[in-house]
Amino acid sequence: MRVSTPLPQARERLRAPWRSLRQRRWLWVALGLALLAAAGAWWYTTRRSTASTTTSFARVTQGTMTIGVSGSGAVAAARTVELPFQQAGTITSVDVAVGQQVSAGQALATIDAGDLQLALEQAQANLKAAQAKLAQTKDGTTTPADIANAKAALASAEAQLQQTKTGSATAADISSAKAALASAQAKLDALKNPDAATLQAAQSKVDQAQTSLQSTRDSASQAKTNAQIQLQNAVNSLTQAQSKYSTALQNWQYVQSTGNDPVQPTKTNSQGKAVPNKLNDAQARQYSDTFVQAQSALDSAQNSVQQAQVAYDAARQKEVSDIAQAEAALNDAQATVAALKNPTRSDLTQAQAAVTQAQASLTKLTQGGTAADIAQSQAGVTQAQSNLDKLTAPATDADVTAAEA
Repeated sequence: MRVSTPLPQARERLRAPWRSLRQRRWLWVALGLALLAAAGAWWYTTRRSTASTTTSFARVTQGTMTIGVSGSGAVAAARTVELPFQQAGTITSVDVAVGQQVSAGQALATIDAGDLQLALEQAQANLKAAQAKLAQTKDGTTTPADIANAKAALASAEAQLQQTKTGSATAADISSAKAALASAQAKLDALKNPDAATLQAAQSKVDQAQTSLQSTRDSASQAKTNAQIQLQNAVNSLTQAQSKYSTALQNWQYVQSTGNDPVQPTKTNSQGKAVPNKLNDAQARQYSDTFVQAQSALDSAQNSVQQAQVAYDAARQKEVSDIAQAEAALNDAQATVAALKNPTRSDLTQAQAAVTQAQASLTKLTQGGTAADIAQSQAGVTQAQSNLDKLTAPATDADVTAAEA
């Protein structure tokens, strides 16, 4: 008798042995991995302890122990001393070397003694001069020339004092002072009351300046007009020369390109047909010469225009400058007339001051100096007398003491 089993149950029965086998396999794999991990840990620990721990053995003996110490540093002196020169100067030699032992009084370096030698010589010269002055003070050795100069200075001071007191001027000085006063007074009078002749002469200059101004304007204007006409003529000539040059150039170029006559390019032959009117060498040369002449005439016309332009510009500038000069001359003449008729207060003040100054100079020459002038001249006489007395009198104890110092 056959018993049928359902399909799911049959599949489960078939899977059960395989599932048990798979589970056992995974268990063995896990157990193997655990053993490998334990063996690796044991190997690592054993190797580490073996590498870090080293044991050695030695026999105990007796001996000498040596210990060495090393280091670095700089050697410095226990005491240093700076030895500067007492005077500034140029070092000429260094007489010792670095590290050399020296003794007291030994020269270490030398400086240039030129300035010190010069100062010594100057001091010696001053000493000699002072000694000479001391000897002169003690002995009173005054030269005759010194005394003569002192006497002459005293005489001059006394003469100046006398002249200041009495006003003893020469006739020429007084005459010159009077002339200066008369001239200053005449200028002042001319400003206050000009005479008819002076006014007429000044007005005549004004009339002449006006006539000259008008003449200058006419002549300068005419010169400018003539220069302008010359410039226009030069421009017209240039225009004609340009026209002739253009025609000659076209004709010559036509002759060079065709060989025909530019005025009559064709002619009729014996059969009555129109044929080119060829030029021979002589005829072609005529057109060439005409072109060269036209070019030369054009250059000449251009130069003429430039010269005419320069002349016209000069004429215009001359007109301006000449008229300005003529107007300035007229203004000066008119100002002179106005000053004569109505002098300014400044002119009157200056003229009056000149008269006052001239009068004071004349008075000083004829009446002598003021009290201040006399006192100043008297001081000059006193000083000159003191200088003379000092030269002739013997030296005092104070003078000798000062000279000795």
